[in-house]
Amino acid sequence: MLSLRNDVMVKLISIMVRYIVLKKLGWGHFSTVWMVRDRKYSNKDEKKYLALKVQKSADHYTEAAMDEVELLDCIAKERNRCKSALSTNKDAVDSEGLTLQQLHDFSRHTATLHDSFFHTGKNGRHMCMVFEMLGCNLLSVIKASFNLETSKLRVEKLALSLVYELFFSSC
Repeated sequence: MLSLRNDVMVKLISIMVRYIVLKKLGWGHFSTVWMVRDRKYSNKDEKKYLALKVQKSADHYTEAAMDEVELLDCIAKERNRCKSALSTNKDAVDSEGLTLQQLHDFSRHTATLHDSFFHTGKNGRHMCMVFEMLGCNLLSVIKASFNLETSKLRVEKLALSLVYELFFSSC
């Protein structure tokens, strides 16, 4: 058994046929995130590591997680539309004046939802979301940067990435 924050116990390893839980990556007020390996990629040379976000089971947290899944699905559809349209018309421009290539590039700044499902355990029903592994969080970057100038550059790069993601998400 693996323990979630606030002593919420979830038997993730035994019930998930597809994902093997390796370690806890972090936790917050709404959820806990675990590093998992996808058994779908059984070839030793092709191990796929992902991040599994397990939302708390309260109704309002579940509702927020379902909204998150809906938004990420919408973003993924737009990303795929841009990608497939690029193969036929590289010079196409949308109503905002952006090329499909620019939109596709902006979409790279958005997390990709690989899977979502519910897990029911003794502490309730948890919404689970599987993402690609991303980098560390902003606070970790700031704490790890002894040089204030380097820290500022990293924060600026992250902020620009967020602007691209927000722009893509609003299209």
